Amino acid sequence: KSINDQDLPQNEKFNQKNTPNAGKLMASLRYSGYENKVAISDIVDNSLDAEASVIEVLILGDQKSGEASVVIRDNGGGMDEKTLEQALRLGSITERNVDSDLGRFGMGLVTGSISIARRVEIYTRMEGSPVLVGIMDLDVMEETNSFDIHRDVATSEQEKLARDYGLGTHGTVVVLKNCDQLDCVEIEEFENGLRHRLGEIYRYFIRS
Repeated sequence: KSINDQDLPQNEKFNQKNTPNAGKLMASLRYSGYENKVAISDIVDNSLDAEASVIEVLILGDQKSGEASVVIRDNGGGMDEKTLEQALRLGSITERNVDSDLGRFGMGLVTGSISIARRVEIYTRMEGSPVLVGIMDLDVMEETNSFDIHRDVATSEQEKLARDYGLGTHGTVVVLKNCDQLDCVEIEEFENGLRHRLGEIYRYFIRS
């Protein structure tokens, strides 16, 4: 039976916000059971939804030193400000391509990203539009105990960084930094395993 106003006692007013503790919630979500390769595949799904014809995944740095990064870049349609805002939101609400969507958890890009990394940077541009930047940093969230993110038009320095990461005239680059939860110490071994997993999942898209 659904609850409506007539079912509730007169003294029960559900009008008080119950905001989660940001630091603890984000720390808990890091252990939501996301396997690294599944999390990266879910981010690749976003590139398919953006109708990208080229999607690249790069593993940079050294896991042993704690400085490993994962870069997922595409030449899709890019994101506008509203879509970028949703991409950086827990439980994001965005249009999905039901023919290609393989998302597992329905919690958006954020949950998959933080299961691997402590910092997520998104650089995106639609054709003829400026570069937009969105950043989520778990260290900042823990320090401020808030869900604050950075989202703005890119500065000239950030535009250069976006180009260095491979952003073209349109598309999106997702950079997972401070990857402290890669499930493999050796980068080459992780790359090989990821290549195999992506090949299994997306073989039909690759063939076409």
